[in-house]
Amino acid sequence: MSVRKRVWKTVAGERMAWIADYAVNGKRRLKTFATKREAEDWAARVKVVGSDGSPAFGRQHPAAEISGVYVLYLRGLPVYIGQSANVFDRLGKHKRDGRLDFDAYGFQPVDGGASERLAVERKAIRALMPNLNRKLPKDAA
Repeated sequence: MSVRKRVWKTVAGERMAWIADYAVNGKRRLKTFATKREAEDWAARVKVVGSDGSPAFGRQHPAAEISGVYVLYLRGLPVYIGQSANVFDRLGKHKRDGRLDFDAYGFQPVDGGASERLAVERKAIRALMPNLNRKLPKDAA
């Protein structure tokens, strides 16, 4: 994947955009951004993509070792909140086992150990009250 500047001329004058250039199943894809920072941030999050162009769950990419709390969404509503020392590995396991139906996810990196992640997870569960979190997690021993 690469991020590059694209400049072109129109009748109205010169235009500029930032392009994230990547491949899915050998086919070249482009995603356009207004700023270099937006393009680089996106490229850092989505270093490897699946066959449908979506982020590849559980595969190696720069964010593969992020510790934190994640939220699984279905049709825009939070359905489950969890925590893991390796968020993307855990998301991959959820996707592969198929017990949780979700079409999107979000995550919050959490520095620190299991007790920090559990505290953030409990707070998120209280705030969002997803259907599949029936009980608050117990404190880490």
